[in-house]
Amino acid sequence: MTVNASLARQLLEDLMKTPGWPVCLNTSTIRPAPLLDKIQIAAAAGYSGIELWSDDLTRFEKDGGSLSEIRQRLNDSGLKVPSVIALFDWMQSEGPHKDAAFGEARRRMEQAAAVGAPTIVASPVPDAPNVDLGRAASRYAELLELGRQVGVTPSMEFLGFFHNVFMLEQAAAIARQTGDAHASIVLDPFHLYRGGSGFGGIKFLKGIKISIGFTRGMASCRSVKCCAIWLRSATRASFRSNSSMRATGGTI
Repeated sequence: MTVNASLARQLLEDLMKTPGWPVCLNTSTIRPAPLLDKIQIAAAAGYSGIELWSDDLTRFEKDGGSLSEIRQRLNDSGLKVPSVIALFDWMQSEGPHKDAAFGEARRRMEQAAAVGAPTIVASPVPDAPNVDLGRAASRYAELLELGRQVGVTPSMEFLGFFHNVFMLEQAAAIARQTGDAHASIVLDPFHLYRGGSGFGGIKFLKGIKISIGFTRGMASCRSVKCCAIWLRSATRASFRSNSSMRATGGTI
């Protein structure tokens, strides 16, 4: 179901006015653009926040820029950074590979802290089926402890097209088994659908924080409305706070 641009914009503006739901732009939507241009575009489009990618921050530094410059541009643009994407290889690596993965995780967390992000996304492994949820929870607990040292909280993500943590129930189980009050998950209706999760999974969210929600295709009335319904229902189930909605996959 496709609606015209003015209706899509109105739906997004309504979400922006909802207390407790700042709307931010996931910069993968405009990935070819340079980092400073992405910040300018997000501000000009009326977003209150922007979700940055670690790779963009690293590239900016390698090209001679500083994260303090990024922080200043964000402040000047009135943009918050609710989260940065992402941490990888932390769940399955062993020995020296684990040390390297957690060393990289610290570096990326420090980047996130430098641009003012309270959260960084912790992604699962793409090609490691039959994940041990207990072991994954133990590793996520280690990430949470590392995050406390840096001042950034990693948030568990499930990805519907992966072969291990692809359902809401799995991500919720990992977060819950840490026993950590700061454990949280990322909610994306696309991955809920792609991985086979449904509205029935809301019951698994009670007591679990949601760091950020996701909506895709702002030209789709159904996408925006379904995402809002899902996230508001999840809010009632999880009693979470400090969440944001991020938008990608379309324009307004």
